[in-house]
Amino acid sequence: MAKKQKQAKKTKKSAADKVEEALRERIAELEKALDDTTRRLKKARKDAEAARADAEKAIRKTAKSAQKRIVDSAEAARAELAKLAETAVRRADSARQAASEASATASAPTEAAPTKKASATKKASPTKKASPTKKASPTKTAPPSRATSAYGDMTVAELRKAARAQGVKNYSRMNKGALVAALQSS
Repeated sequence: MAKKQKQAKKTKKSAADKVEEALRERIAELEKALDDTTRRLKKARKDAEAARADAEKAIRKTAKSAQKRIVDSAEAARAELAKLAETAVRRADSARQAASEASATASAPTEAAPTKKASATKKASPTKKASPTKKASPTKTAPPSRATSAYGDMTVAELRKAARAQGVKNYSRMNKGALVAALQSS
């Protein structure tokens, strides 16, 4: 019986050795897989960091480009605004000039009658009376060609005001061309 026990122990030992060997092989395989996975993970992290750095670089470049375009657009808008302001100032000056010419033309017939009849000493008197009330500008004596260009630069609303001041009939129904023609003829 001792022989059987020795043999059974041997069988148990050999079976235990086989299991132990199988476990060692499995552990080696798992360690190898773990090392491989760790290597791939490190590579993935490195690639992710490189991709993030590239993305940040692209974002900075795009932001810089967008910022430059915004600055360029803002400068273009400022230039356009300056042009528009300059145009508005020129139109306002033209309107003032046309209005003063219109008022000068409207007031000219009333002043012309007394100066023709009055003597040389009385000519200065009506001019002094008209100056404070009308506040006429020095452009009263502007040539008709300047008035024509001034009328062409005016808006329809400005032309209607000038026509009303000169006493043009039916001015509210006229278009810009008719208003300019009526103002030039009056």
